[in-house]
Amino acid sequence: MPDLEQMTISETKEFGMGVVFVDIVQSGKYLTDNGPRKTMLMLNVFIPQVMDLVNDFDGHFEKNTGDGVLAYFGVEKTERSAVEDLLEYFACLRYVVDEIVNPELQEYNVPPISISVGAAYAQDVYLSRIGVWGQNRLTAVSTAANVAFELQERAGADEYLVDEGIRTFADSEDGWGQHLEKEGVLRGFRWGSSEEGRHTSRYYSFIGGFEQSRSDEND
Repeated sequence: MPDLEQMTISETKEFGMGVVFVDIVQSGKYLTDNGPRKTMLMLNVFIPQVMDLVNDFDGHFEKNTGDGVLAYFGVEKTERSAVEDLLEYFACLRYVVDEIVNPELQEYNVPPISISVGAAYAQDVYLSRIGVWGQNRLTAVSTAANVAFELQERAGADEYLVDEGIRTFADSEDGWGQHLEKEGVLRGFRWGSSEEGRHTSRYYSFIGGFEQSRSDEND
């Protein structure tokens, strides 16, 4: 990942990587129902867990806005390695929310949360420095970032949706890719290369988790 101070404003670097959006389902209603104190307590339990997991899988945490998180995975890794890291992060995130975050919230007498997640992988994700001096940051600009956001918006409670790029490069035999199920079609988006041709972009639901993984190993 480029260092912010090593890039000029509007400079762009191209990477192959995965883009992930994580959001709390109906966070506005959660705030209305529970008030600011419990909501902030919830965020202080949830957001650090998400950030720690990103670091655990060599991801890069870009930002969180309110209850939303944006992160990147797989910079300078092979497509297969990047996508498998991203999907294993999903499995860990599912475990952490169910087994750590919500039980801790229950101890504080704070209602549990559900999250929705969207992700996409592409070999042409552009990182650029935007803003004015002293008030700028890196941001991802690419179709993959748009698709990841679109999928997060479509995802329901505890649903993890991924794009055609993740399905293509995932290990569907022995890895986490075997836990992807076809969900639907992304209208307005095409996937593929100009050389090989582009086709309708489908999206998939990641249904894996550590209990599922152990069950497969015992079969």
